[in-house]
Amino acid sequence: MKIPGPFNFPIIGAAYLLLGGRKECLNVMLKLTTQYPPIFKMWIGPDLYVSTTRPEDIEVILPNVLNKGEIYDLAKDYFNGSLLIAPLNIWKEHRKIINQTFNTNVLKSFVPILTKYANILSDNLNSSEPKDIFPVLWKFTFESACETLGDVDANLLNEKDTFLSGIFRFEDLLTERFFNPFLQSDFFWKYSALKKEATIISKKARDFVEQIIRINRCSKSNISQQTQDVEYESVKKKRFINYLLELHDTKKLTHEEILQETPLMLFASSETTAIAVSSVLLVLGLHHDIQEKVFEEITSILGNSDRNFTTEDINSMDYLERVIKETMRIIAPIPFILRTLDRDVALDTYVIPAGTRMFFPITTLHRRADLWPDPFKFDPDRFLPEEVQKRNRFTYIPFSCGARNCIGSKYAMLSMKIILATIVKNYKILETVDYKNIEDIEFYFFLVSKAKKGYRLTTQYPPIFKLWMGPDLYVCTTRPEDIEIILPNVLNKGEFYNLAKDYFNGSLLIAPLNIWKEHRKIINQTFNTNVLKSFVPILTKYANILSDNLNNLCGYSIEPKDIFPVLWKFTFESACETLGDVDANLINEKDTFLSGIFRYEDLLTERFFNPLLQSDFFWKYSALKKEATTITEKARDFVEQIIRINRYSKSNSSQQTQDVESDAVKKKRFINYLLELRDSKKLTHEEILQETPLMLFASSETTAITISSVLLVFGLYHDIQEKVFKEISSILGTSDRNFTTQDINNMDYLDRVIKETMRIFSPIPIILRTLDQDVTLDTYVLSTGTRVGFPIATLHRRADLWPDPFKFDPDRFLPEEVQKRNRFTYIPFSYGARNCIGLKYAMLSMKIILATIVKNYKIVETVDYKNIEDIDYYFFLVSKAKKGYRVIFEKRNEQKST
Repeated sequence: MKIPGPFNFPIIGAAYLLLGGRKECLNVMLKLTTQYPPIFKMWIGPDLYVSTTRPEDIEVILPNVLNKGEIYDLAKDYFNGSLLIAPLNIWKEHRKIINQTFNTNVLKSFVPILTKYANILSDNLNSSEPKDIFPVLWKFTFESACETLGDVDANLLNEKDTFLSGIFRFEDLLTERFFNPFLQSDFFWKYSALKKEATIISKKARDFVEQIIRINRCSKSNISQQTQDVEYESVKKKRFINYLLELHDTKKLTHEEILQETPLMLFASSETTAIAVSSVLLVLGLHHDIQEKVFEEITSILGNSDRNFTTEDINSMDYLERVIKETMRIIAPIPFILRTLDRDVALDTYVIPAGTRMFFPITTLHRRADLWPDPFKFDPDRFLPEEVQKRNRFTYIPFSCGARNCIGSKYAMLSMKIILATIVKNYKILETVDYKNIEDIEFYFFLVSKAKKGYRLTTQYPPIFKLWMGPDLYVCTTRPEDIEIILPNVLNKGEFYNLAKDYFNGSLLIAPLNIWKEHRKIINQTFNTNVLKSFVPILTKYANILSDNLNNLCGYSIEPKDIFPVLWKFTFESACETLGDVDANLINEKDTFLSGIFRYEDLLTERFFNPLLQSDFFWKYSALKKEATTITEKARDFVEQIIRINRYSKSNSSQQTQDVESDAVKKKRFINYLLELRDSKKLTHEEILQETPLMLFASSETTAITISSVLLVFGLYHDIQEKVFKEISSILGTSDRNFTTQDINNMDYLDRVIKETMRIFSPIPIILRTLDQDVTLDTYVLSTGTRVGFPIATLHRRADLWPDPFKFDPDRFLPEEVQKRNRFTYIPFSYGARNCIGLKYAMLSMKIILATIVKNYKIVETVDYKNIEDIDYYFFLVSKAKKGYRVIFEKRNEQKST
């Protein structure tokens, strides 16, 4: 029978799937395991790989196939001759020796040492600043490894940081070698700069081991002249470096072999332990109930005593051990295991030929839903003895299994339990900073798995805090009372927004105050109530066209599509007709305008995060500036086209029957009014070209984003969607007529749904102001020139202002609830004189589009998210969901009036 797998090109096989290195490889692997059965094959160049997560396959291979193969030989610069990659004959001999250094009595002797370092670590954690905990932990697990395995006081050792940074860098070098076919060749590797760097790192590691040996020898010679150590001599002799040196002295082991094995032991016993402890701390920050159970277990063992843990205490920590095991199930510190078959192997109906590289993705195995029901649910009781008995023992292999399993697995568990028990005894992990649930924790990997965003734990900064970015002081606040003081009174946006002057120069977004005041007064009139009423038929027309187009996206048989680009097209076309007063079908290059805006946002982001490009001098001569100029010119050409069509239609309509619409209202539509002012010399043509692109962008993109977010919500909360549908039905009855202005005004529940969506998913993520005078905020005085940031997304999710902030509850916006809050608690459109000028237009447009969609369709499912907390955003000018807005539509049963 043929093993399934991805498509293979000649020569390269499926190597094209692995482009992107370790940051993408795990995602690719996880994706493949959803596309193919638990066992599948792929060719990477000339090499056949077979991946399996079937426990019965693992049981056949791992205990019996001991040959790791050539892939591990890529690491021989650092680990040559060690247990990781030694040839079988050497591995068997060394494994037998090193096994004795991890026997039960030796491990017991480590407890006081590990406890000492855990207590030192605990003292060092007394800080409220968010910090990636992994480097801190690795420092202490490494120092404790030096003392337990090297039998030397770590304080006597120099260059510890050099050893650690060397390992960290060598992992990167090894990753680069693995993903570069040329560098996999020893010939090309030999002459590469990376090889030279790897050699230097390896030499420094060996120097570090030589230092341990010297200090160890020196301390032994001194002790021999002092009082005999009370520790049982035979146990201490079996500590790793002591035993290897004894064998060296009796000619049973060479000095070179000690230099080969020791770096691996120091690395393996410290880094993976630190990663696993960091992961458990993330879990405890996410699951306070589990953390409390761990604390209660520790308290029940120690009582009121402040004594150190004993071996008996550690062995009694059953619940903590289950927490650690469950963490290593979901977040396996070793992401995969490889073996190269030295003979043909039969796996069920498949025969795998000799030479095949067997790939065991532990991460995938540990998350298989058929083996681990609800795999992302964190449940330590999966590891109760009675539950473990129900599973094939090869279902869970965080330390591998068989003869080539991790030799230090018991040491690792001992160390982790002591560190975690000490931390939980003394601290509460209040919050996991960068993740809202376990599924958010993405990993990059090669030798080990590490969280992409790190392991930051904190009690959080207070609602107001400061930071310096270069020479500029920023103060960030989410306190409504601060916002109330600044936003309505400080109108100067400052230099930050000037980075966008290529496209938005002279517009309401960044115009100097004198120009802004004049233009704001003018444009306000183009959004008055009567003008907005005149837009209802136009917005309804485009909503109906959109609705007809959604019929092509209905059902599970259709590939789900990101709804945002579809919505943006229609909100943009309706903006062209409402604000430009021209039929959007007459306008060319609409897609060019939209793609230009999309690209310009990227350029602006690149400029903001590049200190050199923030300088107008460097920006002027950059390729990005040229691209921005081209985009701006095309946007201005687009506006010129709207003006020409508008003028042409007016000249023709003057000879036709008078339009029934009030001429006074139509004249106040955005482009009409600005052209009238230009004709009367009250506004220049250049000013129209500056203001119009912003209005078309702001009135369409943020509207489309918010509608997309509401549709995600409807897919997650069918009960809320149904209430909206009932509200619309109660307004229209069985009529198929279009919505009137009065209908829109009566959609109170839909209005609240939109507002609650913009609370959780604010389309504008942050507002900035630059102080033009000293400002007092409570006990703080902010000096002139300070840049004050108001992170709306954070403000709208503050648990003290919005209880249970991720609960979607439209009734937060009932009038009686709104009255209870400071009005500056909710500012999706900013606030004060420089608020969003088109907020009423946006709400009108959103209500018409959403009501039209819900009237005709059910949003059956949100594809990429299971709950609101899963929806992660990236942002700059606007916020957008990282995974897009894919939903599944279903046509509602048509009910026609009789």
